Amino acid sequence: MFEDLEVLQVEASVVRPLRTTVLRPHYREGRLAEFGGDEAAGTHHFAIGRVCDGDLQGKPAGVVSYMRQPPPETIDAAAAWRLRGMAVEAEHRSMGLGSRLLDASLTQLAVLEPECDVIWCQARMTAVDFYAQNGFERSGEPFEIPEIGRHVTMWRPALKAVAS
Repeated sequence: MFEDLEVLQVEASVVRPLRTTVLRPHYREGRLAEFGGDEAAGTHHFAIGRVCDGDLQGKPAGVVSYMRQPPPETIDAAAAWRLRGMAVEAEHRSMGLGSRLLDASLTQLAVLEPECDVIWCQARMTAVDFYAQNGFERSGEPFEIPEIGRHVTMWRPALKAVAS
């Protein structure tokens, strides 16, 4: 169904519009969902969409970002990256596109950051099943993020790149 879509690494500016539309619809017009660390070294942004000559063509169908950030104390890891801002266009949800984006971006992250031990996130309660189906485990009790809703911390072991 999405054979013509590819996952590639992109700049933060590419992920912010979809991240805002899906995750921060309450933001006033013109304000984008910018996260602290978006521009930091060791932060990686990925998008899934149509690609031509190595460049994304048009708007992405889904986006995700990974930032080097220590996990909460309930997760033991020497080197952890936080998954943030995963968003998929409404018309593409529940079709496997999010899992494809997650799998491909984790594979690319394993090459870019081989020392990564753990991937963790603060998952919305509505996304817990999605993350669980993709290898994440819950850690701790649910909590409220003002204006956004209930979340729970989740984690999974990072993928390890295979030497060729």
